[in-house]
Amino acid sequence: MNDISYEVTGRELAGLIATANKRRTFYAGRNNKFSAIRLAVFIAAMIVTIYSFTVSASIGWIVLAVSLFVFGIIVHYHNKLLAGIRRLSYYIKIQEENLARIDIDWEKLPGYHSEEAEGLDFIERDLDLYGNRSLHCIIDNTVSVEGSVLLRKKLHGDFPGISILKESQALVRELSAMKRMRSRFLLRARLSSRKKLDCAKTVSAFDNDYSYTTPVFVIALSIFLVSLLFVFVILLALGIYEGPIITILLANLLLYFAFAGKVGKSLEKVNDIEPHISKLDSMITVLAKSHLPKDSILMNKYPEFFSQESELHLSFTKLRKISTAASYRENSILRVMLNIAFPYDFLVQRSFERTAIIISTKIGSWLSELNELECLIALANFADLNPDYSYAELDENGTNTLAAKGLSHPLMKVNERRSNNFSFNLENEIVIITGSNMSGKSTFLRTVGINLCLAYAGAPSACKQIKVSPFTMFTCIRVSDSVFDGISYFYAEVKRLRMLIDILEMHEGPKVLFFIDEIFKGTNNRERLKGSMSFLKKIASMNCTGFVTTHDLELVGLSDSVKSVKNYHFRENISEGFMTFEYKIHPGPCPTTNALEIMRLNRLPVDD
Repeated sequence: MNDISYEVTGRELAGLIATANKRRTFYAGRNNKFSAIRLAVFIAAMIVTIYSFTVSASIGWIVLAVSLFVFGIIVHYHNKLLAGIRRLSYYIKIQEENLARIDIDWEKLPGYHSEEAEGLDFIERDLDLYGNRSLHCIIDNTVSVEGSVLLRKKLHGDFPGISILKESQALVRELSAMKRMRSRFLLRARLSSRKKLDCAKTVSAFDNDYSYTTPVFVIALSIFLVSLLFVFVILLALGIYEGPIITILLANLLLYFAFAGKVGKSLEKVNDIEPHISKLDSMITVLAKSHLPKDSILMNKYPEFFSQESELHLSFTKLRKISTAASYRENSILRVMLNIAFPYDFLVQRSFERTAIIISTKIGSWLSELNELECLIALANFADLNPDYSYAELDENGTNTLAAKGLSHPLMKVNERRSNNFSFNLENEIVIITGSNMSGKSTFLRTVGINLCLAYAGAPSACKQIKVSPFTMFTCIRVSDSVFDGISYFYAEVKRLRMLIDILEMHEGPKVLFFIDEIFKGTNNRERLKGSMSFLKKIASMNCTGFVTTHDLELVGLSDSVKSVKNYHFRENISEGFMTFEYKIHPGPCPTTNALEIMRLNRLPVDD
């Protein structure tokens, strides 16, 4: 991101946060007033009501009713105010996280304080794709555990296929323009639950036996008895006829209690799935009310989520209402009264079973699509926060295309980034990069690799322009020894490079693009040079291309005998006892070294 784009985006986010904070402060002041009014009204109503009862019982009941009505209105509006404050707090938190994403302020990002990730593979570790201070940490705003896992897979750098990549780019582009919808989607998810949705538990919650349904004749008989009861009550009130009200009432209660056990057991399942209903329904409603045009790519890809008439939206809306209706029967007295006046439990249970059966058969596929949408929303948010990043142009016919302008590292702060232009010029090109310590060789490798991962995920890359062909990536950058396994650094590197040759010998997919940092640095100069030359000669004849960094200046001579080898370098400048780096890649071998000069600058003894 360039400075202008960064400043504009930062100002917009800061403005949103400041405006929301002002509103929250205003609402907090009103909240204090409402709290005082509630207390004053309660005390006043209690005093007036007690006094009214001393004057007249009829007046007392009227005053009590009016007091409860007024107090109920105040409580209602106070609760709406508290909900607004809570909503603003979550909104501010989301925008602060977005600001932290463009500032690369790791400590303010949600995933930063989690435990260090385990089970990282080579690519994830070498390119900082997952874990703390990673690409995943910067992008991840998914609402479910499975969505976060799927995002991790998407950012891994595996080429998904031409059609899938084009579709992903189109979906991310469309979603990146839907800022309001994305914000509401995340806000609803946060408001409904502080924890991420666990889709596996949701599927399990719906995995119940829904074989029991209240018989139709029971509902019909209950309706008949209730109707008959009302008729006789009305006739009694009018003084026309005194029917067998008690008998009908007892018959209705007997019918209810005869089936209450099975009905109650069935409706207990509502309590098991209610936490999942609330979160899913709120998110589904936001998506369904997006009002997308008919030619929308999102609408065509996910019709169940972006239509208010879809089976998904209608089913969860109905289930939400059923859940609310079932909650009223938690009070035993109210439950009996409801079922006296109406076949309440029977109708709620029958409606629940029918709706739950529909959802249980499709919830797995619906949640899988939701996980895909989460990832796309996360990538679209990343694109929206970085408007000067560019989507990759895919060279469908090429096998060795990598051409980028203004390529920079997306995990570095804006004022620390240095951009580079680079392109492969030969088929199966092997780029040997030399340069002094700290000149930027390793960072360049990671920059290319992490931007390819973004490109293959369908997200924009941190560059002005990038064109790529399909590649299978292989990295050998952060090789580490293992004290517990008895593996030395050099042996660990040998095993990793042997893995590359094995892959090349068996690989049938896209060309392998490798990144090797400081090849064979774990051994002595003579054997390192000989081993490096032999290794690069071997892979030069195989279906691969890539980058190798080294301190061995003699290795650059390999370009004389292997035509696919090209030399590049990074350089430094030393002036008046200070060393500066430009972090720019240049063609040709490195003309200088800086190890001895670094020693001198740090006052270590160096013989002339």
